[in-house]
Order: sequence, then structure tokens, then C-alpha cells
Amino acid sequence: MTLSNTTLDTCISTALRGIKPDARIYVAYSGGLDSQVLLQLAVAFAVTQKIPVIALHVNHGLSPDADHWQAQCQADCDKLGISLTCKAVELGGISSANLEQRARQLRYEWFASLLEQADVLLTGHHLDDQSETLLLRLLRASGSRGLAAIPASRRLGVGRLIRPFLWHSKVELQTFAEAAGLNWLEDESNQCLDFDRNYIRHQVLPALCGRWPAASRQLARSAAHCRDDQALLEGLAELDLSRVTAVSDNPVFSARLSLNLPAFLGLSVLRQRHLMQTILRQLIGQSIPGSQMNEWLRQAASYKSGGRNRLNLGSINLVIYSDQIHFLNYLPDMRDKAYTWQPQQSLKISPLGLSLRLECRTESNPRAALQTISLQPDECLQVHWRKGGERVRLHGESHSRALKKRLQEKKIAPWLRDTLPLVSCRGEIIWSAALGDFSPSIVDAQGRQLRISFSEETSA
Repeated sequence: MTLSNTTLDTCISTALRGIKPDARIYVAYSGGLDSQVLLQLAVAFAVTQKIPVIALHVNHGLSPDADHWQAQCQADCDKLGISLTCKAVELGGISSANLEQRARQLRYEWFASLLEQADVLLTGHHLDDQSETLLLRLLRASGSRGLAAIPASRRLGVGRLIRPFLWHSKVELQTFAEAAGLNWLEDESNQCLDFDRNYIRHQVLPALCGRWPAASRQLARSAAHCRDDQALLEGLAELDLSRVTAVSDNPVFSARLSLNLPAFLGLSVLRQRHLMQTILRQLIGQSIPGSQMNEWLRQAASYKSGGRNRLNLGSINLVIYSDQIHFLNYLPDMRDKAYTWQPQQSLKISPLGLSLRLECRTESNPRAALQTISLQPDECLQVHWRKGGERVRLHGESHSRALKKRLQEKKIAPWLRDTLPLVSCRGEIIWSAALGDFSPSIVDAQGRQLRISFSEETSA
């Protein structure tokens, strides 16, 4: 079997040009026609470059033949002398409408987890797949981003995903496979017209190609034009973002991103919408429905200084406050929470990712003569959250004032006022994460003044 000197062989070497010597080539391998041709050509290329090839097989368990397919893939890889890594995924309970999307999500999550810096993953998507995807996206009223369809290359985890066959049809792959004497598996579900992609594959695209023989290639060219347009739009979004980004001065739980509202409103509505959707895709992995975005933009345009505007997007809250747009990580409602804190140890407040500590002051102590509470060795502090009506007294003041007023005076953002913790000792609020310490101060048994500090926990 000769695999060299073919157009397909050339597209593999072109796609992998510049691959590093310490890289690994992963191949998404189902055993079907596309992945069978891909694996054979990838192995032929890798042998000349002395780069290892690892086949990846996902067992979805949806067909009674799934285990047989996995065994056949193992036999094929053994014959080629390469490793096969398999992964079983659980798709039970997922509706048929969401089955393809969920299966794809699980596959790529697994693929991404395996890749290291220099590694590449090859998939066998071809010209017909590209045409089918574009038609599906058109029927879903996608914009240029969706109509760009399947990219030939993109980042995947810390590695790279490459699709070398996107300009080659399935007929070309089959012709090559038959000439090379290859055998491949057939998934009976690919004939089921209940799936939208299969309906387009078997009913729509053949009709189009019967009338316009070059239909698949022309559709793929349209997708490429949309990719070019999308690249220009992404560049415009980066430019707009650089012009409207603001610095958030929140003491903790700072916004993931803050925008200057007047500068943002100075953009055209089209650019506002595109910038917002671009940011949301980066932060939460998806855009939001156009009708929802249009309504939010309408409210943003009518925002009045001093008001509040909030949109809950699950893991992100979108908030307008004090002439800024803030993209905030979700902050849970803590008003009914309380902790008993033994101050000999730090206290982790997991829902907020905060850690509280009590330590001796090392700096000069101008408050030594002020009112103090002597903290007993086994005494606990209470950690709680604002519910309303709390009063606190600053050092040097003779009367207490409403905590709410003090938060407002310090311009603590509204979303922080009920989220940042308070610490009490013997019924008196002695500290706030937003404002610092209050009177009375606490001292240890030796009279040394203590202070409370906090930090945001960083995930490993």
C-alpha cells in the first residue's frame, strides 16, 4: 500500500509543517472512513519525522456495536504499531435534539485534557462536513461567526486542533481508501434522518449538488469569506475594547472587566452589540440571545447616574453602576449565612473564595489608648453579613453611625455591600472587609493589638 505522492498526503504534510520534534500527533479515530484515511496518512507522515502518533477513540455507548467498534479500532492500531487511548462517555438521559451537541462537547473536553503545549490533534472533517455545517448554521439564522463554520485550525486546550481535509470531499477520501485497500466501519446512526445533519447530508446536499455540481466547494468558499469577515470584526472589537476599558477600584471581588459607560455609548449600536457579545463569549463561553442583548442595550442607553442596572447571566453578573459597566463573577447571597471563627486559625469562606486571618499588628500602634476588648484564648468571633440597621463607630468617634451610610460615603459598590463579611466580638461589629476595623479594637491577653485581614483565595 503506497500512501505517498497523493494530494491527501500533501495536505497532511502541509498542515503539520513546522510541528516541533517533541510534539505528539493525536488523531481522533472512530474507525470510520474519514478517520481511517486520516490515521493512515498521519502515521505515514509521523514515521518520516520520528514523531509519535496516538489514536483517540470515544465510545459513546449508543450503538449495540460500540464495543465491537472499539475492539476493531484497537486491532487497526495494533497493526499500525501505534497506541490507542479510549474513553467511554455517558450520554444517557439526553434528548435526541441535544445528543450530538453534548457528545461533541464531551469529546473535545477530553481531547483538550490530553494535549500538551506542542501537541496537535487531527480530525477528519472534510468538504462535505463544511457544507453541511454552513447549511445548518444558515437555517439557525447564524451571523458571520456561525457562518464561518468549521475552522481549519484553532487552539484546543494548550495544544492545537487541525483539520487537514476541509478542502477535500468524501468522494476523494473514499477513492483513496479503496485504492489503498483500507477497510472502515459504518455507523448505522449516520443514516437516521431524525438528525438534522443527516437530513442535510442525505436529502438536501445531494439535491443541491445535482443542480450545481460545485455546490459543496462554493459553500465552503462562502464559509471562508465569513471567516475573513469575522477576523475583521474581532479586530474591531479589540480596538473598541481598548478604547472603552475602565479601571475598577473595588476593594475586593474586583470586576473581571469594567467598561466606561459614556465611552461605550459613544460607539454605534452595532459595535456595542458586537463588543458585548465578544466579551461574553470570552467570559462565559457563549453569547446571549439578540433580543436579550437589545433590551439590555436599550436600558444602558437610558441609564441615569446613581441608578442601578443588573443582568444575571449565570456565572457572570452584568452590572451598570457609577457610569461603568462591570462584568462580575457570580456572588452568592450571604445575608443569611454566619460562621463561628476560632481566630487561632484562618477562616476560609468557600462560597466567596475568601480567607480571614487574625494577627498581631507589627506597625506602630496609635490606638493603644483607645477602647479595647481583651480577647480570651478560647474566645470565638462571629462572622456574618449585613442585613440592615447595623451601626458602627470609627476610632476617635463618640457616637455610632449607620453602616449603610458609611458604605455609601466610601462609594462601596452596591453588589459588595451585602457580600463582604463583617466580624463581631461580644455583639459589637469590630471589622468590615469593605471598611476595615471599627472601635473597639481587640487585643490579646498580653495587651498586643490584633488586626483582621483577608485575601482572595486563588485556585491552583
